[in-house]
Amino acid sequence: MDEEPRRRVGAAVLMLLAAGLPAAEAVCLGSAGLSAISGIAPQATASPSFGVHHDLRWMFVYHTSWTAFGVELAMLVVFRTLLNTALVVLAWPPGPARPPRRRLLPANALCVLLLVVLRWKRALQARPGYRSVSQTSGA
Repeated sequence: MDEEPRRRVGAAVLMLLAAGLPAAEAVCLGSAGLSAISGIAPQATASPSFGVHHDLRWMFVYHTSWTAFGVELAMLVVFRTLLNTALVVLAWPPGPARPPRRRLLPANALCVLLLVVLRWKRALQARPGYRSVSQTSGA
């Protein structure tokens, strides 16, 4: 396949992925009667920090047990890693050499895991009555 048609197909897939997922989420929210929160749908494919925040917001609210929460958390890391890697691969400009996928996947997985930990800590700090270790040590 020539380079130009491949780039066009890649650009079309990138647009479909980057705009299609938020559009599908907005449609699902609207059809479920949750149109008031459909404004968060564009975060579905936003930059990794906003995307992880978007996913964790849904997870913290809508889980039925700790087991479900653990499974959802694992799915979040896998999905976010694959999505971020796909967006990077598809958006990479034609000039510079793109790192191989075997390097992009672990880098994106590490990024997602770090963001989950940082966002989780931030969510805990936002809870009423939260006290850090330094606040409880009597200092």
